[in-house]
Amino acid sequence: MPIAQAVTIGGVVLTVLSIDDFPIGFTVRLRLWLEDGHPIAERQRRQDAEDGRQAAARPGARGGSDAEAQAAIFTAFPPVPELELEVRDDRGRQYINWGGESSWGSSLELRAEPIFTPALDPAARELRLVVPEVQWRTVAGREMGEITAVDQGLWAFTVAL
Repeated sequence: MPIAQAVTIGGVVLTVLSIDDFPIGFTVRLRLWLEDGHPIAERQRRQDAEDGRQAAARPGARGGSDAEAQAAIFTAFPPVPELELEVRDDRGRQYINWGGESSWGSSLELRAEPIFTPALDPAARELRLVVPEVQWRTVAGREMGEITAVDQGLWAFTVAL
């Protein structure tokens, strides 16, 4: 079911795009992006500009080791957002997140599809979806690093079923 509700807090725009209902659970499709002026977005713009200057200053040059090049890539990569979506219906039932997929990149846009169980209560008339905060973590290879920033919010959505 299409939702298309967006809430913006502190330059973080979170949109609930849709909910896909299945017999054993449901998926919520989310999009998170940053407005101009958000510290993470500004840091990435500065990094992109510096990378462009360095590439222009030494066209075709490849200095340093492969390990240094790989470390530079991860240093230049923006922190990754982590959020926990809490879902309850109007009858008081809480739904549990049991995985899903997400992608984040230098475009500073997160697309996520968390999966929830159990199936939606057929007697429920609305869902309340809440994200209390967005944590930003560094990336080190395939591992998540430390939390470098937290955007406090209460991104809250009420969805009619």
